[in-house]
Amino acid sequence: MPDLERYVLTIASRELGHPAPQSTANAVRESIESHHLWEANDWLIPLLQRLIDRIPTAQPVEIPCGYPAGSSGLSNLLADLEAETWLDVDDYGEGVLWRLPATGLEVFISRESWITDPNADTYEVRQVVA
Repeated sequence: MPDLERYVLTIASRELGHPAPQSTANAVRESIESHHLWEANDWLIPLLQRLIDRIPTAQPVEIPCGYPAGSSGLSNLLADLEAETWLDVDDYGEGVLWRLPATGLEVFISRESWITDPNADTYEVRQVVA
């Protein structure tokens, strides 16, 4: 199983509290392939590893904004998988908020927060305070 698929399924299993069903694995694989998300490995794998390790970011992290290698690729993956019970996503135009209750984290992807490059988006992994 390619790394990206394994990372997403690890997060899904944690959120579900049990191994992700085959239907989720199939949906993840199909979405990764259809959106060519392996092109986003440079930033997406570290983001997913951060979620697995439960490590919030200290400041926003700059990422590409395009499709498929940028934040739009991740947004499409989240939209494709939103019907799955483990996904809690709000996509409201200027950003995407992805909640991961089992980890106590949320990911915010900003489409309007440029640090050094006007063609870049940012993400933050934030600890959720209950």
